[in-house]
Amino acid sequence: MDVGYINRITSDLALYGSFILLILGNIGCLCNFITFSSKQMRQNSCGWNFLMSTIADFFLFNSLLPTKMASDYFGNTLILTSSLYCKMRTFIGFTLPSISLGYLVFAALDRCLATSQSTRLRSFSQIKVAHRLTCAPILLYTFTTAHQLYYYDLRSKCAPLPGNYSIFMSVYNIIWTSLVPQSIMLTFGLVTFYNMRASRRRLIVQGAQQRNQLRNRIDTHFITIVLVQVLTSSILLNTLKESRQRQSTTCSRVIALTSIELNFLFKFR
Repeated sequence: MDVGYINRITSDLALYGSFILLILGNIGCLCNFITFSSKQMRQNSCGWNFLMSTIADFFLFNSLLPTKMASDYFGNTLILTSSLYCKMRTFIGFTLPSISLGYLVFAALDRCLATSQSTRLRSFSQIKVAHRLTCAPILLYTFTTAHQLYYYDLRSKCAPLPGNYSIFMSVYNIIWTSLVPQSIMLTFGLVTFYNMRASRRRLIVQGAQQRNQLRNRIDTHFITIVLVQVLTSSILLNTLKESRQRQSTTCSRVIALTSIELNFLFKFR
């Protein structure tokens, strides 16, 4: 079979796959936005963090994927001719996934605090606290990735400064943007699971009955989302060897599917 024909088919499949990924990603973000912007969810601190993560995912999908498709399949040469475009696309490509993941870390922390046996720690799981911390992931990852605006530039292609900075970027990408937040989420998830088991044992011993069943059900669903997200992210970190963008995209789809299921649960259970 002609090699050129095979390459053309492969290119077409990659293009169609990108379109499908863009459509599914936006549908997932839309479902998340509808779910987490409802009144009940918006007034919950964990729901607020998921909403902020969804907004970051939406901007990620609609900024990086279309520009990549334009350069790979439609002849756009800005990535090879514009230094500013090179710097900004790289900066956004690292910042938005990190911001999204930062809000997921806050969501995991919130569920950990909400299930704590300490009254003082549980008091931090409030919507007003979540509102005050909204800018924290944005500021943190904006400042910690700002070095890319200086060290990335057009060489033979859009690439980091060779030498020590390239080594630094490899370590930075593995540790700071992946391993650190994933480890924190895993730790909070395990502590939350332990707190839930301890709480159930305490209620059985005391013979306590549930109060405010709707709020308890919402909290339980949020804990389920966080634990699924922690488990999925940890698996992806150890199995996927592709780009950082692929990991963030996959995580976004997992959250979207979970949100749709919860939406049905709230309506029909």
